[in-house]
Amino acid sequence: MAATKIKSGKSLYTDAVSPVNNIFKKLSKSSEWYSFRKQPIGCIYSAAATTASKSGRMTNEARIYFAFKTMRKETPVDETLEKIIFKHDTLEVNLISALRDSLDAYPLLTVIKFEFCQLTARHIEELAEFLYQIKSVKEISVNGNPIPEQNYHLLLQREIICVSFKYCNINAEGMKYIYQELCTPHENPLLHLNLASNDLYDEGAFYVGKLLRINRKLLSVNLADNKITSTGVGPILKALQKFEIDEDEIIERRKIRFDYQRKIMDSMYRHKEGKKSRSIRNRSRISERQSIIIPEATIELPYHPALQDSVEENGRWFCSGNNVLSQINLSYNKIKKDAVPYFLDMLDYQKLQYTNNPDTLAITKISLAGNPLTIEDLYQIQLTLEKKFSNSSISTTTSLTDYQEQRIQSTTF
Repeated sequence: MAATKIKSGKSLYTDAVSPVNNIFKKLSKSSEWYSFRKQPIGCIYSAAATTASKSGRMTNEARIYFAFKTMRKETPVDETLEKIIFKHDTLEVNLISALRDSLDAYPLLTVIKFEFCQLTARHIEELAEFLYQIKSVKEISVNGNPIPEQNYHLLLQREIICVSFKYCNINAEGMKYIYQELCTPHENPLLHLNLASNDLYDEGAFYVGKLLRINRKLLSVNLADNKITSTGVGPILKALQKFEIDEDEIIERRKIRFDYQRKIMDSMYRHKEGKKSRSIRNRSRISERQSIIIPEATIELPYHPALQDSVEENGRWFCSGNNVLSQINLSYNKIKKDAVPYFLDMLDYQKLQYTNNPDTLAITKISLAGNPLTIEDLYQIQLTLEKKFSNSSISTTTSLTDYQEQRIQSTTF
């Protein structure tokens, strides 16, 4: 097939003058091994270029945008690639394969965006393989790609820190898959999860609550525009304060302890057999007791909130709430006045637990814009949040400052 072209807006670079010709040459060479309905076109990224391509794209080309980080002149071109962006066009699976073949040595490549490009379940599988090979990628977005199989969780099996699944029609079933992938404490490095404008409803919010009970890595969760009501927000906010361990968590607690003890016994056995073998060869006198002593500290008990963060009270086990999550966006849902006590109870608990602990901030920002809450409800939540942390904030569509001034004036006269 023809060589991949190099474009930036309306300018067409030649290989002789392009500062980034190396990446385009690699893409062109790898593309020769695959067949395409649309010819891959490499473009230097700019907001203007992507906007123009959306409105007036040629039907026989598929534009891939590359963003390059400004480096010193002596830095090799291969080290400057920072982002890959593909938007508003049909993404062929072969194009992912071609990219994977041509991007094996770009340590600064951290962001990949395949948005509104009609991804399928197979695309997600290919992307997961792509991320396995290009381990430098830490942020991925597949916004605007509804997939019936909802296998988005496959992307979370890699070393990703920030992921965006906006406009993907993710429902309770898809959220269950995401929960199952992220419910292993401290093993998945994900810090920011964007699930805005999906179809979670209260059923999906239930799995968000279960996730936050266990996952102590996530710093922010965006749940805006998900048709969540006061019923659904309850389990989410209860996970941020002291809660009773449920049956599933008790089973997981027992399983972890059992696996831990089994590993200790296996290590003791291997250590004992090794000592016996060496004593026979060296004819040294090593006591049986010495041969089976294993420092238990060498095998760590895996972290789980139901183990390390739990206490027994009157025969029941309770776990401290999630104190890692700092930002939660619940804007444009269906949260009403009856949910206000959930917010106040959660904030009061965190204020009591973490006020004197500067290393633990817990919730510092709540977004509630677009919910059927009165300004009085929002002001009450804001006051409680400020008592907990002075630099905290609540995002709304109304001015709480004006309301506060009105309250002061009404009590002054």
